[in-house]
Amino acid sequence: MIGDDESDTAEQVIGSLAKLRGRDAIYSRGGQLVHVVAQDESRVAGMEVSGERIRPFPKPLIRERVTQCCQLKKQKQKGGTYIAKPEAWLVDSIYHRGSWDYIRPLTGITDCPRMRNDGSILQQIGYDESTGLLFSPTITFQEIGNHPTREDAIESANRLLTVVADFPFETISDRLGWLCLVLTYLCRPAIHGPCPMFAVSANVAGSGKSMLIDIASLIATGKVSARKPYLNDGELGKSITAIAIEAIPSVMLDNVDGSLGGANLDMVLTSMVWTDRVLGISATTGELPIRTVWSCTGNNVRFAGDTRRRVLPIRIDSRLEKPEERKGFKIDPLLPWVLENRASLVRDALTIARAFVIAGRIDQGLRWGSFEAWTALIPSAIAWLGLGSPIETRATLDATDDSLELARAFILGIEESTQRRGKPVTASEIIDDAVGWLGEIRQAVLLVDDQLKSPVKVGLTLKKLNRRVVDGKMIVAQKDRKSISRYSVELA
Repeated sequence: MIGDDESDTAEQVIGSLAKLRGRDAIYSRGGQLVHVVAQDESRVAGMEVSGERIRPFPKPLIRERVTQCCQLKKQKQKGGTYIAKPEAWLVDSIYHRGSWDYIRPLTGITDCPRMRNDGSILQQIGYDESTGLLFSPTITFQEIGNHPTREDAIESANRLLTVVADFPFETISDRLGWLCLVLTYLCRPAIHGPCPMFAVSANVAGSGKSMLIDIASLIATGKVSARKPYLNDGELGKSITAIAIEAIPSVMLDNVDGSLGGANLDMVLTSMVWTDRVLGISATTGELPIRTVWSCTGNNVRFAGDTRRRVLPIRIDSRLEKPEERKGFKIDPLLPWVLENRASLVRDALTIARAFVIAGRIDQGLRWGSFEAWTALIPSAIAWLGLGSPIETRATLDATDDSLELARAFILGIEESTQRRGKPVTASEIIDDAVGWLGEIRQAVLLVDDQLKSPVKVGLTLKKLNRRVVDGKMIVAQKDRKSISRYSVELA
């Protein structure tokens, strides 16, 4: 019954809307109403995606849904009641509420079993209250045992690694890094924290970098990973919002050329929520849960700034001049075989994680700041099997760390300048020394200013490198009496 209390009427209608199921169901996400739509193929943030998608719920459809789930009645002036249509004030009240007590939150869609935060396995079709995931399988999955043993997990790991046996990984840790990717996809709801980016690089084109990621994505989602070209960090920032709104599970930055990194990528790799301005209007998206697993491919990719410490490298080392022409694979064609055997591969991956949880999540001594929850489950589960550490490959990034070499060069150069001058030096003095001498300071400044004319560029660089420890030493900035920064080198 529609009375004078509009708030009470709206709450009752929302309660009825919350009971809708199937294709008519309405959910909430990031402060807005959403629904699930089936699409054969569409473009999201410049990427080709297919299957069921999360989309903002259109305001005009609220009237339709209200008439589906409830019958509105109004009191006649002369007594009795009549059936009323949903009025504009009611539609506005429901649509613009921002939070809904009865509407279920939707964190994502999955078409295969996943591990929950408590270590149990989501296997029942439909909406899962614990994770906020909608489980909508497209194939039949085998029941995953509740108490697998370590021996079961070892057998499962060996079967999974057989899938990529023909790829020329540089080390066993690189091979285990791929296994980490598979487990991360399937156990993402169990990880209360961010996950690193998986960077597959090779020494030569045609080695199968993108295929490695596609195999992992096919196992976990039944589709190849959504591809996104990487132009720069600013352009990527515009795409992240669309990716978060639709809860796209995996994104591959394909064929990265040159350096990768920046503030937007750093933020999304270490965040659990994402918020941004809605294009065209003065409003924000609200806090959107971000659970996307990010990956990238490239030949000898370099990582800029802080992005380096957020990446797990997986390296392919082919000894062939034209690896794309190679023949004689153990499994050929590989991708159709993965799809055909997907159900058993999913079971194997979740068996590894479940067995580790049942064993008590035994600490394997692995540590990675910002990714503590991920490290405690995914790499630790693999190390527990006795296969080795999947995160040892992180050490190889030092060789491609631009900021590390930059810091080392300026440490040597500033040491040289302060010894000659007998005191800490300013950015202007560093420029003067670089122009006047052919020593270490000149080589350092040339890395950021090939004209040897800009104290501003040098100052900004040293601000970023301040107190960065390299080889037991660090650059230290101090203000003099005129509030000018002077730089020296100290032992860490």
